[in-house]
Amino acid sequence: MEPSAEQSGKKASVVVWRLIFQTPKPEKLIQRVLQLATQPDDLVLDSFLGSGTTAAVAHKMGRRWIGIEMGEHAATHCLPRLEKVIAGEPGGISAAVNWQGGGGFRFLRLGAPIFGADGAIHPEVRFATLAAFIWQQETGSRAPHPGPGPCHAPASEPTT
Repeated sequence: MEPSAEQSGKKASVVVWRLIFQTPKPEKLIQRVLQLATQPDDLVLDSFLGSGTTAAVAHKMGRRWIGIEMGEHAATHCLPRLEKVIAGEPGGISAAVNWQGGGGFRFLRLGAPIFGADGAIHPEVRFATLAAFIWQQETGSRAPHPGPGPCHAPASEPTT
């Protein structure tokens, strides 16, 4: 008996997915781990985002999440997958958790490193970026919006 077009399509997408990600995890497995280790609204960190399964499952289960990925597939694979989750894609654990879609996330790219391999300030780093970095390191908070002050005073004001 020949597989249906739908079955063939699913089989083909699984094969392609496994070529990219050697050990894709089933959503049901990740769901069980998150059920045991977290509560709704907990924060889940996935520092090797891979295909985005943990973030997708965490989102569907009402957990906040942070996913980190160095590879370009963060934009080519994870981003589209997580956009589908937000839109209410019906796969994985969606039916089991009555997932209808919703929520959102931010996709950020990191800029140039502050310091080079030799420890010197990276040549692409500008003063405002360096000042914000130092502020964050010293205070543990985001740098305030630039305004009047010794480093940002208008030319007509003294800086003493």
